Amino acid sequence: MAGTATVNSGKTNRRFVLLAIVLGLLGAILVYAAFSRETETGPATVGVVADTPVVVAKDDIAARTVVTASMLEVRLVPADTRTDLAYADMNEVIGQATRFPIAANEQILPGKLIPIDGTLGTGRSLSFTIPKGMRGIAINASEVQNAGGLVLPGDYVEILVVYDLEFVVGGDPTKRETVDSTSSRLYCKILKSCPFRNRL
Repeated sequence: MAGTATVNSGKTNRRFVLLAIVLGLLGAILVYAAFSRETETGPATVGVVADTPVVVAKDDIAARTVVTASMLEVRLVPADTRTDLAYADMNEVIGQATRFPIAANEQILPGKLIPIDGTLGTGRSLSFTIPKGMRGIAINASEVQNAGGLVLPGDYVEILVVYDLEFVVGGDPTKRETVDSTSSRLYCKILKSCPFRNRL
């Protein structure tokens, strides 16, 4: 009787082992089929709709570059992948200059652009404020010199330079006398003012 019980127990164990092997193979086949289907059709996008327009860069755009239409494209993306500040209309981006490099496929954000056709660009980048063919200079002006702060960005002003002259006394080159504010000269008749850190 003991021998018969041992034989039956051994047969039962083999059956469980065979069943486990069969189930393992079946599971492997199902996993392989699922991965193969996802590879062919792409990741599952159940419930995700790409219906939100966003302006992105076609290729890498270097810093200090004026953006043109050929550098941009509008793509439809899921709403939760669009940055809140991203542009949806290319016309809002064209004509602005890049402050920083923009990578290909990157969403265009206002913080990486400089408006160069209005006052918003003033103070953010002086080089885009100065008209083509002109040069910028800086002067230190007090509130009295700038008309009590009434000179605003874009105003045209005149700069009058006052010189101190030095005279030779009695024909002796070693003896000189300086007279303050005896001569003046119109340095620049028309000058367009630009602000820098709340100064002109």
